[in-house]
Amino acid sequence: MQNQAMNIKAVIFHLEGTLIESHSHDASTITTPTFTSDVEAMLGYLRSKDISLAIISRSNPPTVQEMLAQFSDICITDFDVVISCEKQQARGQNINAVALAAKKMKLPEHHILVVAADPTILQDAGKAGALTVYLNPSAKSGKSLDSVDFHVSRLIELKNIVRQGMPLP
Repeated sequence: MQNQAMNIKAVIFHLEGTLIESHSHDASTITTPTFTSDVEAMLGYLRSKDISLAIISRSNPPTVQEMLAQFSDICITDFDVVISCEKQQARGQNINAVALAAKKMKLPEHHILVVAADPTILQDAGKAGALTVYLNPSAKSGKSLDSVDFHVSRLIELKNIVRQGMPLP
């Protein structure tokens, strides 16, 4: 971040590896998806603060919807935007999914916080001008990325970052 006060208006989650536990980073290979810890609490907090939510996924929209439908408190309608990288790549387009999500949400990228466990997504987010959060459950071990704004080991840690990026009443 370049000497600019944070004002977070939206959070984009890379589905595989942040909301859904995945070691392959491909949601289509997950037979029984399980949410990472603190997902429901974190999404509830963000909704209570009127923060827009989006998902970036390597899977197609029906697969994303099927995975989210397995959980009682979270569904695809909780997200303002769902970007399927598979759909864009099938059209032969190499897109910056973060920039596309920002455009669909009609928000400047510097008001968006992107949470991912995939360095490629974070790299695209940084190029677009968004704030970046690297979710790595083993972050305490010192394995981290230098090019991101924040490192967290659990989703609930986002609460402190979001609080810093909200205007005072």
